Amino acid sequence: MVAVLLIGEVLVYASDPYSSESTLEKDGDTYTLTISTNYSTEYTVLVTLTDANAEPRHLYIYRDFDYASFIEDSYLDYWIEKMEAEFEVYGFDDYTIIDAEGLREMMGGSLYNETASETALLMLTGVLPDTVYGADESLFEAWLAAGGFVYWSGEPMGMYVGHQRSVMAYPEMVESDPGYRLFGISGAIRTDHYRDLAGNPSEDRAVGEALNIFYDSCNFGVSSAVPDSLFIGNEKDGYNSISISKYYAGDGQICIFGGYFPPSDIQTAHSNILKTFFSGLCYDSEVVVLENSIKDAGDQTIAFNIYDDQKAVVFVMYGSLLGTYGHTYHVPDKVPEKDYS
Repeated sequence: MVAVLLIGEVLVYASDPYSSESTLEKDGDTYTLTISTNYSTEYTVLVTLTDANAEPRHLYIYRDFDYASFIEDSYLDYWIEKMEAEFEVYGFDDYTIIDAEGLREMMGGSLYNETASETALLMLTGVLPDTVYGADESLFEAWLAAGGFVYWSGEPMGMYVGHQRSVMAYPEMVESDPGYRLFGISGAIRTDHYRDLAGNPSEDRAVGEALNIFYDSCNFGVSSAVPDSLFIGNEKDGYNSISISKYYAGDGQICIFGGYFPPSDIQTAHSNILKTFFSGLCYDSEVVVLENSIKDAGDQTIAFNIYDDQKAVVFVMYGSLLGTYGHTYHVPDKVPEKDYS
């Protein structure tokens, strides 16, 4: 079995072992996915054609307690620890926790080495540090233009800049319109701080439902008028709770979970973010296979076609709302031809 990410090959619940695995084989233009478990479970298979997210990315997670933030330090550490625990179960270790200066070095280095398209950034603080962002054109925007991907939650994206707390204890508002700056459309990002929940399905809600992604805060969401976007959450008054959009001035991607990042175990925002990341969804994803069902113990096979000039991400998920495990494949380069010997 060849996989870019191996997620939860062996799981243990209480004292009884449960195992799940999958293989993906190529025979010409036909791919056959076989998923195997020794227990009955709900499963989801999402196959999307995509160019922008066709290769796996190294994930950087921003954390710097010397810089102003909208989330309490203890909450940020709490959520990072929860994500790291899920990473361990997933078997995923291709991530780095990075501070403000490290963020500047990463973005500058990726521009110099032309590797921005191999990187992704998770921001939960609601504010970018002044090492990469400010009132004028920034290193962050140059990194986005070169193909960087950012996953964002908490406060309107691009509306504030954080300085060292010894200089300014609270984030500073940037005067430029963040919606125009990031998407080329005035008012593209909702900036109302009143907590608002979206109840109407967004345009691509079927994908979010299949992945058991449920997140309905939209007060800092993205407008449905933004082109080159995938909206997998809910919508209210023209703004979406979850958006995956192209940076208007380049090749990068901006994924925004509208609203404040929740300081509660009851919420599942961190699982929603990780499902979005691991599934490889991006603004230009075209779904070619979407299957959601329940299987008994044993094997289940699914066949589909991906042609030589196409790139795709295959995401297999076991379980439903919480405790989901699976595998991610990037094809065609990472999948071997079927062995007939």
